Amino acid sequence: MAQTLAQRMEKTGGKCIIVVAIGEGHITDRLGVPYLTRIRKPHEYRTVAPVPINYPFSALDPDLADYVVITDKSQPVHRPRLGVTIQPAASGRGVEIQGILPGSPADRSAMRKGDIIISINGSIVKSVEEVQQALIRGGPDYKIIVERDNRKITIAVTIQR
Repeated sequence: MAQTLAQRMEKTGGKCIIVVAIGEGHITDRLGVPYLTRIRKPHEYRTVAPVPINYPFSALDPDLADYVVITDKSQPVHRPRLGVTIQPAASGRGVEIQGILPGSPADRSAMRKGDIIISINGSIVKSVEEVQQALIRGGPDYKIIVERDNRKITIAVTIQR
């Protein structure tokens, strides 16, 4: 992201204002995308972070952003958790299960350590992020295709919300 922004700034010659909307994790501790962009192409920037009125801390972290916008109360978000530790497979196809959390949906299914997750509900996955996105889009019932011993196996997994 920082490289893309730096290239865009180079093309405009600094003659325009660029506004970027990104997640909080990309500006955390002031070491995220704006800072990394400035290393590539010196510029001035400001950050704005939305903070819900029911923010769980009594005082805001001054390093959160240059400005904050107070928003409505936040609602707890349940991200579906399969209960596996994964990493991209060495083959470049899918993600390999490194471990399975006891009692998790993966543990209750036929998934095993060493399985390569190829797809979730028809979406091909090659990264941790793609697995997370596929889980967010589906549910509570998932059809997960894994590769095990050079065979493709379809595993049904239910993740209660």
